[in-house]
Formats: sequence, structure tokens, C-alpha cells
Amino acid sequence: MKDLQNLLDQVSTIVKKNNEILEATGGRFNVFKILGVDHYETINSTVLAEFLNPKGSHGLKDAFLKAFLEAIVKRNAEFKMFADLFVSENADVGTEKDTYEGRLDILIEDNNGHAIIIENKIYATDQWEQIKRYNKFALGKYFKKENYQILYLTPNGTKASKDSGEGIEYISISYSSFIIEWLEHCVNLASRFPLVRETINQYINHLKKLTNQDMDNQNLNEILDLMSKQEYLSSTFAISNNIAALKNKIINDSLVPQLIEIEKELNIEYVRKPGNNNYDFVNTSWCSPFHFRIPSKKYSIYSEFGATNLQKLEYGFGCDDKETLDALKKIIGCKSSHKWFAFKGFKPYSSWGEKAFVAILNGQMKKAIKSEIEWMLEQTKSIGL
Repeated sequence: MKDLQNLLDQVSTIVKKNNEILEATGGRFNVFKILGVDHYETINSTVLAEFLNPKGSHGLKDAFLKAFLEAIVKRNAEFKMFADLFVSENADVGTEKDTYEGRLDILIEDNNGHAIIIENKIYATDQWEQIKRYNKFALGKYFKKENYQILYLTPNGTKASKDSGEGIEYISISYSSFIIEWLEHCVNLASRFPLVRETINQYINHLKKLTNQDMDNQNLNEILDLMSKQEYLSSTFAISNNIAALKNKIINDSLVPQLIEIEKELNIEYVRKPGNNNYDFVNTSWCSPFHFRIPSKKYSIYSEFGATNLQKLEYGFGCDDKETLDALKKIIGCKSSHKWFAFKGFKPYSSWGEKAFVAILNGQMKKAIKSEIEWMLEQTKSIGL
């Protein structure tokens, strides 16, 4: 136990030093966060599309797009044949492209009938057969698989759901490594374009924060060197092996009592009552961190993680009356065809890492949940539900 305490103390010192460096150098300054758009998928798609666009305002023509294609080839050799055929000089890049099979986040087309479709998933879960539908659209427009590629972009390079992408050829890429590494190369390409260069650096800063990588390399190496010492190795693995248990403890011991407070404050019924304080949130598929019944109403307020390990949290209304659900979907801006739920991403706490658990402990998570519930209740009153 003494070794564990020593390890924690030393890691805390390094983390404190890293935070001091960020404060002293302006490393926390980020225009995307200041504007309040850092967590919106559509905004991230728009930023990426602008960098990838040969006709973009950055003025570097197709330099960034070429680097993007080369970066994919380095990770996926089978992509080379397609990359060699793709003409980047006059490519058209668009976002939110409407098709009869859905809306494409980013579509890149050359003038020779080749296309790259990028599905951008930061918070949202896959829609029904989403990748399959996009593949159907692409086959219909570009005639054969050799003429298009589908890229599935997520924070950590995860695969699409079985329902969405099973049997379809697509390439998974991540913000945490692929996009950041590509953008770092773009910084070098933009060395003589200072405004463009610093905007890219800002965006890299944002993505590192989004993917929990906002630590100086030197400080990170100090932590890794410390944790790999023989006298601390057992403590390191003890911490690692109990992270899931720690997350469950914080939710059960700290968040659940706060949800019970919301129940009393808003006069709604919290579904999970005290006594089940060993519930496994982390490893349960489709688990719901908060669920409230609304007295005398046809609907409830419900939340659900789209993946295990507390990933892709969505929230909204649950209702088994179609007419009521259709009205609730309009309130929340939900375009899903789901028969029982009207959901949207719970921003900025979609994937529960360090930021979310700090928010639980300091009360910000309760504040965010309560605020959203109050807004939802007010909206339902406005339409007479």
C-alpha cells in the first residue's frame, strides 16, 4: 500500500507540473472550446472538410488532401490502388450530403468518378444499417467498389456496429492517432501560412483534449518511466485492473444519490432506487445511467450508453405511443425511425472518461443532467404533452 501511495503522489506531482505548463504557455486556449462548438460532430466535419478541400480558403490547394490519402496508404496498403486512381487536384468536398440512403457527413469526389465517404462518429451511435445504406448509395452512383472508399472515423478507431457495417468493406480511422498525426504533418506543410498553421495547431489541441491526450510528451514519458519501475509495477497494474471498479463506485456512491436529489427537486420518479449500489455500469451493454418516469405522462426521460465501458451516451424520451413519440422526436431533433425512443447525444459528457467523473464528483454532471431534464419538461408543456 505504501508503494501505491508513493506512486500516486509522484504521478500527481507530474500532472500538476503539466497543468502549470499548460497555464503558463496558453496551452489551454482553444477557440473551438471558447465558441462552444468543440463537441459538435457537424462542426468537426466542417473543419476537416475545409482542410481536405483543394479549393478551401487555406490556399494550399490539394496538399492536405494528398497527405490524407498518403496517411491512409501507410496504414492500409490495400488503399494504394484507389489512392493512385483518385485525382485530388480538383476534387469537390462537401458535408451533410443528402441522399436517399441518408446524410453523408463528408463526401469527397474527384472528376473521374471516384469518391471518399467519411462517416464521422464522435458521440452519436450508428443508425439502422447506416454503413450498409451508404454502401448501397455508393454502388448506385459510382458503379463498382473500386471507385469509392468508405472511412469510419471515431475518437479511437472503433468498428461500426454489426447492424450498421457487417459484410461491408470500410476502413476505420481515429481522431486519437490517425487524424492528429495527419494534422501534425499538415502543420509542416503550412509552415509558410501562419494563420493556417496556428489554426491547425488549435484544432490538434482540441482533438488531444477530446481524446484525453493533452499531456506534454516529456511529462507523459516521466509518468511512463515511473510506472515501469520494478518497485511500482505491481501498483501500476493494481490501478489499471481496478479502473472499471472505480468508475462503478463513483457512479453508485456519488451520482446515484445526486439523481435521487433530482427526483425530489423536480418531482419526477428516479427508476433505480437505493439498495442496488453494486450495479455494473461499465460492463453492461445499453446501460442507463439515468432514467426518470414522469407522473401522469405517457413518456419517460431515458438515457443509454451505445457501447460498453460507458461510451456513446444518448438521452431523450422513451414512449410506446407512436403519435406522442413523433411529437417528442420533433422536440429533441431526432430523425431516427426507432419505435420507442427519441434520442440525441449527451454533450459534452458522451464518453465517460476523466472529465465526466470529475464532473460527477464536483456536481457538474448533476447540473448538466438536471438542466437537460428541465428543458425537456418545459418543451413538452409547450406542446401540451
